[in-house]
Amino acid sequence: MIYIVELSIPANTSIVDPAHAVLGVNLGVVTQVWVRWRWGSGNLCGVVIKRAGVQTWPLPGDTWFVSRLEETTWQENLHVDDYPLFFDLYAYNLDDTFPHTVSVFMNLQQSQMSQSAQNFVELLTRS
Repeated sequence: MIYIVELSIPANTSIVDPAHAVLGVNLGVVTQVWVRWRWGSGNLCGVVIKRAGVQTWPLPGDTWFVSRLEETTWQENLHVDDYPLFFDLYAYNLDDTFPHTVSVFMNLQQSQMSQSAQNFVELLTRS
């Protein structure tokens, strides 16, 4: 299943106070990730993806995916086998005039075990 989130970043959004969006997912394995910027953002914007407060992409640390014309995509093998079932996106925009938008897509394959665990959790939360 492919999960998608678009984050609109207002003009003058700083790195110290970035825009935020949440990408909810299910249990499974992230197999591919795409980061796509709308035309016109130049190198004025950046985005990081975190899970449970820890930077997941780009490599953990203090780096950002900087906006560019080409889509950034890679194969992944990240197991999402516990909570939280979401990723946090944080983005900045140094453009003083225009807002910009970043789209993040994740392909997540559910394993049979993950589906069973998810069904069990859903059963418990219904009671």
